[in-house]
Amino acid sequence: MGKKAKRKSTTTQPVAKPPLHSSDWWPWRRAVECTRERMGSRDVGDAALTVAVNRGDVWIKVEAIDFSADPPAQISEIVEAPKIVKWLGQPVIDLRRPDQHTFFAWGPNLQRLWPAPAAESSDVAVPRSIPRQPSGPKTARSWQDHVLREIVRAVRAGRPQPPASELARSCYDCLTISVEPTAINKFLRDVDAGR
Repeated sequence: MGKKAKRKSTTTQPVAKPPLHSSDWWPWRRAVECTRERMGSRDVGDAALTVAVNRGDVWIKVEAIDFSADPPAQISEIVEAPKIVKWLGQPVIDLRRPDQHTFFAWGPNLQRLWPAPAAESSDVAVPRSIPRQPSGPKTARSWQDHVLREIVRAVRAGRPQPPASELARSCYDCLTISVEPTAINKFLRDVDAGR
């Protein structure tokens, strides 16, 4: 065969898309931290993740809230052939849309590309209780948005609304933000009251 023979695609992404609603979707922060940890450096990890996403080795999901709908609705979609064009704390992916997004990466892809060291196992110690939120400036509204997304996911899956303690654990696991269950209950009361 000559030098100009057709090459096989280097994309290792499976043809079948993963489900939109699965616990295997990692928040972007977790994907970045995992890659940086496994690669041993922030810059090397970011570059490796960028290459993997641009090459199509990692599925990327984007979630947004459609405020033009009445009531506002969550939109979730898997991005076809995403291209990370630059980093600004999170990837800037050219989606040709002006709205704000939350990104997720398909965890099994990341675990396949960068497996955990042998000493590390899935038996990682999880704190028994969530530490209290320190006094001081209020945290960003990200935990409120996360709580609402978790409730929407539960309702769409036909499950009852998760209790505040479970939502607090999810905030800690996904965002590394400690939120008191009482704060979550107050927030949900305010949402129900339209405040």
